[in-house]
Amino acid sequence: MRGHLMFFTSAWQLQKPLVLAVNSNGQTALMVAVIHGFPDIVTHTVSLLRGQQVLEEALLVADDAGYNVLHHAIRCGYQDLALKLIGEAPELSKAISRMDESPMYIATLKNYKEIFEQLIVITDSADCGQHGNNALHAAVRNGNEDIVKTIMEHRPSMAKVEDSVGISPVRLSVITCRTEVLRVFLKTDFLLGYEISNAGQPLLVSAASHGAIDVAKELLLHCPDAPYENSTTGVTCLHEAIVSEHEEFLNFIICAPQLRALINLRDKEGKTALHHAVLKCRPKLVGSILSHKDIDISILDEEGHSAAWELKYAYSEAKTLEWNEICMLLSKADPRDSFSIHFLQKEARINAVNASRLDSKSLSKTYTSNTAIIATLIATITFAALFTVPGGYSSDPGSAVAFLCVLYRWGDYRFLVHYLAVTKLLMWVSYAFTLVAFTIGMFILLAPHHLWLAILILCCGALVPLATKIVGEWPVLMLMLRSRLGGGPSTYRGQLLDIV
Repeated sequence: MRGHLMFFTSAWQLQKPLVLAVNSNGQTALMVAVIHGFPDIVTHTVSLLRGQQVLEEALLVADDAGYNVLHHAIRCGYQDLALKLIGEAPELSKAISRMDESPMYIATLKNYKEIFEQLIVITDSADCGQHGNNALHAAVRNGNEDIVKTIMEHRPSMAKVEDSVGISPVRLSVITCRTEVLRVFLKTDFLLGYEISNAGQPLLVSAASHGAIDVAKELLLHCPDAPYENSTTGVTCLHEAIVSEHEEFLNFIICAPQLRALINLRDKEGKTALHHAVLKCRPKLVGSILSHKDIDISILDEEGHSAAWELKYAYSEAKTLEWNEICMLLSKADPRDSFSIHFLQKEARINAVNASRLDSKSLSKTYTSNTAIIATLIATITFAALFTVPGGYSSDPGSAVAFLCVLYRWGDYRFLVHYLAVTKLLMWVSYAFTLVAFTIGMFILLAPHHLWLAILILCCGALVPLATKIVGEWPVLMLMLRSRLGGGPSTYRGQLLDIV
């Protein structure tokens, strides 16, 4: 433990059984020397005791956690010592700790290639690791193609062993996007590409859940007819890509000729990819699916509902542009089902209004607080040069709306919506006129000296309010524009956006 090599040598020469003695943790003197950073003591002892029975017995001792001196040497990074120990006692490679860790697993996990190569040639050496992993899992995790290739040459059956969560080394290469490692597997045995887990999930579905496009391409290159559907749930790789919101993988599937048939396939609940895309409320996903020439938008699920009715389960998104745009896309794709879209929009609006009524008090505080702050700012800018309001401005966020409520005796939700719309318009007009007044003043000041600069400032002042309006309404304007692309009447419906 203190690193006194001469004292250690003299002690075991006087009483050789000391080398077999263990401490309270079941560790021998050799283990303690390795753990505390004195590998030279172990190397010297092995040299002195070579060929004696006591050395073999001391090396094979395992501590209370099941680790022997080789485990500790590899974990502490003493590669030369580990190689020497393997040469002296190959039986050390068979030991498995209580955490199910073998020397080979630890060496592979730490990318010690030379140690691994000595262990793999020992016929019955252990290769397992914790949580059901093995050395091949560790090699895939590190992306070490050479070790993977060596294991596949000596122990190919390790590629099919699943860990405690049902992941085999081949599947691990898929979900970690190790394309080169997967290529080694498939070149060694292309049948590995047809692997299906105990949960019924093929490799393509695992690739879709992680958006691994390159891995999917490599898999289809070696296995063009690789399975793409979960045998238990009926979920295809297209469904999984949508649920995981991997738009690029979705587009890859749509363009792949081997996967063309997936566009209209149903899962166990009868839902197609379009059903799932609408439920996720992502217009880009819906648009990509609708762009496929083989799409059948009229397919119904087990409950007899078309894809449009999935919007019913996304009412929480009803006041967003995305929900409105999906309504637009579905209406354009299937005008015959416009009644369903209209009914869903109407019901969503009713639900949104009812929810807003319940929360009208907090909405009033939010709106009036923002209005009071902006109004005070505009008033300060406009009139600061003329006068200062005695006593300052009120900090009560509800003062403005409270005054109007008392004046007109309105206190319900309709007044709140009306107040918001009118205040929004007046606020923008005030902002525009304030900016125009400022630019006119600058024009009068600069015109006699720099007419071109005065004209430039005046033009900018006139354009800024318009630009602000366009920027603020840009998402809605773009939605209206997209609704008119492709010809035909506009399917844009902005009623739901009025209460956002």
